[in-house]
Amino acid sequence: MKSASGCPARWDHAGIIASALCLIHCVVLPLLLIAMPALGFAWLADEWTHRILIFLLMLMASAAFVAGYRLHRRALIPVVAILALGLLSFAAFGVGAWLQSDCEKSLTVTGSILLIAAHGMNLRLRRLPRFPLQAGNHARH
Repeated sequence: MKSASGCPARWDHAGIIASALCLIHCVVLPLLLIAMPALGFAWLADEWTHRILIFLLMLMASAAFVAGYRLHRRALIPVVAILALGLLSFAAFGVGAWLQSDCEKSLTVTGSILLIAAHGMNLRLRRLPRFPLQAGNHARH
C-alpha cells in the first residue's frame, strides 16, 4: 500500500512488527533463558543481538518517519520516535554498570511501546486526505 506521498507505508508496518518483536523478546526472553541453550537460541540473549535490533529499528524508523513527516508535517510523531529510540538505545548500549537488569527491561518496554504508538500515529496521519494550503490558510495549518 502506498500513501498519498508515493512512499510505501510498509516502513510503518515493518516498524510496528519489529517494535512488537523487540517488546516480546524483552518480556519472553527471561522465561526462555533456561531452555535457550538446549534449543540453540542462546544467541538471542547476546548483547550484539540487541545492538543489531536497535540498528534495524533505527533504519526502519528513519524511512517511515521522514516520509511520514514530509506528508503530514506533525513534529510530535518524530519527537516521540526519537524519544523511543533513545530509550531503546540507552537500554542496549548504555546499561553496563549504570542500570540493573530490571531498569533495562523497563526502558526497553517503554521505548518499544512508544515506538509502536509513533508508527501507528504516523500510519493514521498518512492515510488522511491532503488538502493544499491556500493563500489565506497558512496560519491555521
